[in-house]
Amino acid sequence: MREFVCEDDRKDIKACLEGSKNAFAGIVKRYQKRITGFMWRFTRNREDLEELVHDVFVEAYQSLPRFRGESSLFQWLKTIGMRTGYRYWKKRDSSRVVPLDSVSQPAASQDIGDTDIGVSLYNILERLPARERMILTMHYFDGFDLLEVSKRLGWSYTLVRVQAHRARKILKEKLESAGFGRK
Repeated sequence: MREFVCEDDRKDIKACLEGSKNAFAGIVKRYQKRITGFMWRFTRNREDLEELVHDVFVEAYQSLPRFRGESSLFQWLKTIGMRTGYRYWKKRDSSRVVPLDSVSQPAASQDIGDTDIGVSLYNILERLPARERMILTMHYFDGFDLLEVSKRLGWSYTLVRVQAHRARKILKEKLESAGFGRK
């Protein structure tokens, strides 16, 4: 493994691969809080969040033999987290329909500066289709350019670019209709 992996991770990975049942607990202990924070972007429901974090670590444990050490272990866990969160969004989206128009409007007397744009933004993003939501999340929250988003998700650059354009348009329209437009 390369220098990207810290010594504690290297030891625990080696022990796991050699059959130690307890070595993975060290990895979980080191990264559980950070992965929980990362997975918070996918749900605000505490039970779902705990299940997502659990799923990330289960998949990581099962995939550990394929970890090449080309990034830090935390970065690798975040990549697993992105896939886990995307699957969660897709599953949840297929079982419910929430119209984009259901985002609450500010009261007419309420100053736009007094509203919580973060809550409105999250509510709007939550109602986007999973693909568009994933692209915008990776682009704006993780800071990846669209080419990197396409590589990390294994999707074509053209698909990512078109979906990002559509999602931005919807996001802009919904924020403006919720009272967060340009003055």
